[in-house]
Amino acid sequence: ELQHIITDAKPAFIIASKTLSVQLQENGFSGLPRVFTQDDMKLDEPLPGQLPPAPQAALDSDELAVLLYTSG
Repeated sequence: ELQHIITDAKPAFIIASKTLSVQLQENGFSGLPRVFTQDDMKLDEPLPGQLPPAPQAALDSDELAVLLYTSG
């Protein structure tokens, strides 16, 4: 089902956990766009002209995330 959503949505990129990123690649998902992980998103310092980073929210692995997908 995930393959269908990715194929249908045609995302420019995907943000995923390292675990999911590896699973996507190992399971032969075709037509994957660039997959970014949290490690790809870390910057040592803000880029010129950017606001300082927002404080980290206190989240743990029990927090839920939701992706709403509709085909229409």
